[in-house]
Amino acid sequence: MGEAGSALRTGLMSAHWNPAGISGADSIQLGAMHAFTTSDSSIEFVGTMIPAGRMGNFALSAVLLRIDPMDRMDYEGNLIGDYIWREWALTGTWGREAFNGLHAGLAVKMIRKEEKDPLLGDSSGTAFAFDTGIIYEPEFLPGLSWGVSVLNSGDGIRMKGSPVKDKLPGVFRTGVSYLYEPVIFSAELARPRGSGWEPGVGAELRYTENLYLRGGYYDREGNISGVTYGAGFQYNILSIDWANLPAGEMLGATRENRFSVVVSFK
Repeated sequence: MGEAGSALRTGLMSAHWNPAGISGADSIQLGAMHAFTTSDSSIEFVGTMIPAGRMGNFALSAVLLRIDPMDRMDYEGNLIGDYIWREWALTGTWGREAFNGLHAGLAVKMIRKEEKDPLLGDSSGTAFAFDTGIIYEPEFLPGLSWGVSVLNSGDGIRMKGSPVKDKLPGVFRTGVSYLYEPVIFSAELARPRGSGWEPGVGAELRYTENLYLRGGYYDREGNISGVTYGAGFQYNILSIDWANLPAGEMLGATRENRFSVVVSFK
């Protein structure tokens, strides 16, 4: 759906765009996601969400960016070992309806980067960040919702031995969605730290009781733009989703595939 998710409340997976997205869900959810562009890199996600009544909903998740080891050469071109790089984060999320139609969310995360370099030595760094967001669904306009989120607010990561901190990928998002059965329309503007506005639009069609079709478009900095498309299948407590979208050039491919599974226990 063009990565335009800041105004959607769909449970565990929607916290990626807005922590308020987990508010209101009434079932325990277990989820996992696998995203890949090439055979040597992937993003892995696992998480769970638990409703807690009047206290709201709570979620705990972990995400790992994995790249296979790369050959490391010395200054004379001799192979001296493998260069290993990974980044992971642990996130705790809370979401609750503050009052009629207004949902609020907060997430706190620990981000860790690790490098193992046989030439320059090992290095690592840890940072703490938080996400905040709201989603408003006005009673006088059924089907409409508006969302705002600020993601990855924090001080940055200082790698061991480095005099400076690497900035976190902070981003401001705002968007709207509208449900006109059997279609959900969504549009969003995102502004990453140090960059300009990046638009995204999309829609989801409930084609049958169990099958959903999705499409969209987004434009991101770094020559990352194009059409997104995907599908979802839902049966009883099981939801399976697939999406294909433009990828970053640094990952070595122009398209990315994402597969996710969510189990909801009523």
